[in-house]
Amino acid sequence: MANIQIKERKIVELHPHPKNEGIYGDEDIEQLAQDIERSKWVKPLIVTREGRIISGHRRWKAVSYLGWVTVPVEEKEFADEIAELETLLLENANREKSIEQKCREGLTWEAIERTNSRQRQESKGSGVGSTRDVIAKRVGIGSGINYEKARKVVSAIDEALLVGNLRKAEALRKKLNHKSVNAAFKMITSIEPFNEIQHTQVQWILAKLGKKLSGSVWIASNDRSRIWEKEKLGSFSINSLPQLGIGNDARSTVEYIDVIWFTGSNQG
Repeated sequence: MANIQIKERKIVELHPHPKNEGIYGDEDIEQLAQDIERSKWVKPLIVTREGRIISGHRRWKAVSYLGWVTVPVEEKEFADEIAELETLLLENANREKSIEQKCREGLTWEAIERTNSRQRQESKGSGVGSTRDVIAKRVGIGSGINYEKARKVVSAIDEALLVGNLRKAEALRKKLNHKSVNAAFKMITSIEPFNEIQHTQVQWILAKLGKKLSGSVWIASNDRSRIWEKEKLGSFSINSLPQLGIGNDARSTVEYIDVIWFTGSNQG
């Protein structure tokens, strides 16, 4: 077993992983800061040589708040960004988390699995349902059905934040984290009972137009099983995104766009 080398690094040299806040939010560190100040000790952070924090974001914020100049770290090398992200999630596996945080972890694991599946041929018959059951169990949300409901609530929270409806976002977040997944899911279905139907109809219309006008259409992978006018949305979609000349993070975001039309050299 290799010896773990701990060293001191300046706090100003370190920076958070760009995905961390999106998964765990801007968390309160006041109590943690008090504990560190009392003990005068902090568990070493895991960082890359470039100073990207993989594990220890709350500790880094706490010691920054306390005015420390340096912090103990363990420097690690990672094969790629996916390996960094996997470690970030695994290092947070045993911490206390809200349902929203667990769901956002699940969404991140989904993105990792999609990336990995592009690097290998998935075995025939490995369906979305079984994958979501595995992810649900991994992040501690129970069944795949429960995870799917939580996923829709988190999506509704993000949509509300996007349009500036902070009151709705906070109400959904409170119901999800302090009541239950089912309570929050009932809330979005009672507030917007026809949203999903309208969403599917609009996607279907855009997909039909896209096929006619541009010939090549992308449908978000999580929407391809939807059906409108007896046509599955996935039947309109190309199997994989063409090379767009963008980074992995941007590509992961683009994959979730409802409908994309491609023309010319960008056609798949």
